[in-house]
Order: sequence, then C-alpha cells, then structure tokens
Amino acid sequence: MERYNFYELTHVPLGMKREEFIKTFRICVSETYSLKTIWIKALKTLLHTRNLEVAVAAMRLNFSYRMLSLHHIKRQLSQE
Repeated sequence: MERYNFYELTHVPLGMKREEFIKTFRICVSETYSLKTIWIKALKTLLHTRNLEVAVAAMRLNFSYRMLSLHHIKRQLSQE
C-alpha cells in the first residue's frame, strides 16, 4: 500500500540529499500554509459559499494541517 503523508519520506529526487529535500519541502509547506494564505483561503471560501460555518471549518482544518505537517517535517529533520 502506498502512503503519502508527512509522517515519512516516500520519495527523494535524484541528485538531491534527503535533508536538502526535507528542508525544501518545509519551505514549500510554510509558504502554502502561511497564516496570510490561510486567511485569504478562508475569505475566498466565505465569498464563494456565503456560509460562515463552512469558511471557519475550512480555516480550522488548514491551521491544523499546517501545524501537523510542520511538526512532522521537523521530526523528519531530527531523525538525521
């Protein structure tokens, strides 16, 4: 069974060291799930759905995803 999550590294591009990949991936996740981006996504969700409950739920999920992913990336870096 294939798994793609933030718990373990599943792929390292050729010519790239494991730690280099993890650090680069962390930068991507940090930008994708920055606080500013999460708020903008929440506002867009509110505008499109016109439902505050849905927008708040989506925002909370994005905050949780951010915290979880950054935590597991940090764990990957400490395993080196």
